[in-house]
Amino acid sequence: IKIRLGKIIDLGGKKIIKALGIDESELFCPWRRIQDVEGIKAYTQILGDFIYKSEKFEAIRYPSARKIGKYNLAVLVDRLDRGSKIEIYDPDNKMCQIIKGGTLKLEK
Repeated sequence: IKIRLGKIIDLGGKKIIKALGIDESELFCPWRRIQDVEGIKAYTQILGDFIYKSEKFEAIRYPSARKIGKYNLAVLVDRLDRGSKIEIYDPDNKMCQIIKGGTLKLEK
């Protein structure tokens, strides 16, 4: 995967977590249980909605709950700016695509 993005909010750093007033332990909450069993939105889902609705970011980088020290990247595809690009390469050619910002165009 080749990615070129401009505006990523990085929830992996202590400074941003503190500046946003985020309870870091909530980033690792069992969101599926909260959503499915308790029937309410999990903290991470609410945070993701807030970031998405701000229209300021193309992606969210956040710490992995499964692998300590590793990170995930949630790309907000319909928020990509012109010049941003995600290219997925699969040598078997089953899912080779390019997603370009500004157009929300998928290319093969």
